[in-house]
Formats: sequence, structure tokens, C-alpha cells
Amino acid sequence: MVSGEVDHFALIRPPRVRISGAPGAAIQVEVVVIPNERYPFEITAITVKDGRNVSVETLEPAVSERPSYRIRVTNRSTNAGRYFDVITLHTDSGSQPQLQIGIVGDIKDPP
Repeated sequence: MVSGEVDHFALIRPPRVRISGAPGAAIQVEVVVIPNERYPFEITAITVKDGRNVSVETLEPAVSERPSYRIRVTNRSTNAGRYFDVITLHTDSGSQPQLQIGIVGDIKDPP
């Protein structure tokens, strides 16, 4: 048995991006990434594994005492259906060069 406290590298809110709505609707989700004070890092690049159904852009950081990053994920799918993708945040950290955020899209035609 192993016990102890888990120290997260960064706080990511929400931890997974869930996109739901009608095809062609303007659906956006904002993700906030706050580095742990013990493990400071900067995001050097953001990539999306597939990228056909979403676009990603960085926004001005939220005003706070700690450094943070804001990322806007926008649905680009015009067809009903589900999709999955992964955002990779590339960092300047030697111990954690990449952070991944899962994306789940559920696009449905209105009843």
C-alpha cells in the first residue's frame, strides 16, 4: 500500500473540454491553466492532434497574483455526431514538457 499527497503540476479548469450543441452553432469553451508555484513553466506552443472539428487560440491571461493561461476552444464541426481530440500544451519545463487536455464533442441536430 502506498499513501501520500498528490502534488499537481498545474491546475487545469475544466480538466476536459466538453463541447455540445447544434451543428454550426457558435460553441466555445474557455480553459484556464495555472502552473503550480513549485513547478513554474511557460507554455511555448499549443497543438491539436486532429484539429478538424475545433480551433484553439490563446487569450490574454486572467489578472491574478499567479501566472495563468487562458485558452479558447471553438467548435468548427457543422455535422451532427461525436468527436474526440486532444490539445497538447508544450512547456519549457524539463520535468513536464507536455500537458494534454482531452476534448469531447457532442453535436446534435435540434429535436
